[in-house]
Amino acid sequence: MLIFFIFYVIFILHINFLLRNILLGHESDNFFNFVMTYNFSPEVSLISLEFVTLCMLSFYLAYTLIYRQRNKFIDQSSLYIGKNTTFITSVSAFMMASYLVYVSYKSGFNYGSMTQFRAQNSFIFELRVVYLLLLSFHLLNIPISQIIKEKKYAFFRFSFIFYGIALLFFQARSAMFEVFVIFIYSYLMWNKDKIRFKYIVALCFLIFIPNILVMARMGVPDNISELIDGIFTVEYSILLNNYLGSVIFYEIHNETYSFLPQVWLIFPSWIRLFFDIEVGKIEYFTQVANLAKVSGGGFSLIAQMYSDFQWKAPLVFLVAGLLIGWLNKGAYKVGSVSLFYASAPLVYSMFILSLRNDFGVMFKYMIQIMVLAMVLSLIKRIKV
Repeated sequence: MLIFFIFYVIFILHINFLLRNILLGHESDNFFNFVMTYNFSPEVSLISLEFVTLCMLSFYLAYTLIYRQRNKFIDQSSLYIGKNTTFITSVSAFMMASYLVYVSYKSGFNYGSMTQFRAQNSFIFELRVVYLLLLSFHLLNIPISQIIKEKKYAFFRFSFIFYGIALLFFQARSAMFEVFVIFIYSYLMWNKDKIRFKYIVALCFLIFIPNILVMARMGVPDNISELIDGIFTVEYSILLNNYLGSVIFYEIHNETYSFLPQVWLIFPSWIRLFFDIEVGKIEYFTQVANLAKVSGGGFSLIAQMYSDFQWKAPLVFLVAGLLIGWLNKGAYKVGSVSLFYASAPLVYSMFILSLRNDFGVMFKYMIQIMVLAMVLSLIKRIKV
């Protein structure tokens, strides 16, 4: 089911619109009070579709090659989590949630002000990964039903709910997605990661929840038709395909890899500030955005890979498939998942989020979370 979710996201972000453009000549979508228009021909769409399909196929082959070798016997005993670890996890969630509520209140719950504050204090917000890693560690080793029912997890449950509410106040959709993925990922692993019809139906509805959250920023439309279009339109589909179309149509082939200047991002912001390491704005992203006639909305990982590697880009997705398949294979052993492999759902969610961002952000987050998992494992080996 986890591989299906990735393919479903790629389908709605890229393939769905490309097929409609090629077969039906569809050129635009309405997203609330915005009209999003595709700026390229069906011929460019066809090349885009071929490229995306090859990237998906490479990822799938690599992922299944390593993930199919997993031990399908699940040890459902939970022997890893001690009281101190659960308490630290709950406290970290409570502290981060309190911080988010405070910032939201001081910003007047204004999205623009909160986004600016987050950019200026990015390191504090990035500390949430400590909680997310420990949350994943708990959910992969303790059955969710046990966490819900047992009294000793009362503070754990409260802090989890408080953190979720704080994210709603802060209007951080990506951070909400991280928590959602960790929970669903763990649930699927406890149920042997099988594809089931009820999961697919639920996914088809859940995928549009971010659009409902957008209304907190934009307001609820008065026109019912505009409301329906906004909720059931994929916000990033045309935008991402415009990025991809621009690099294909204008043949933007980078002489050096566009993500290399972003390698410094793997160091936390306070370290970069201390050593006066500056990661400047990369001209490539501005160039592509101008050619695509797009402003804001992140970037396209697939478009960037085309510019950097052209038709060799599927090899990058092959490596990504191997990495995520390897981590998921380790996380499949629910009840006895190490702290390192508890990073799997975070890496998995970041890959999905990066489809509407760039490679530098994905590389930074994946390296940081895996290093954090190793450091925490070395500091204290968590036992009963």
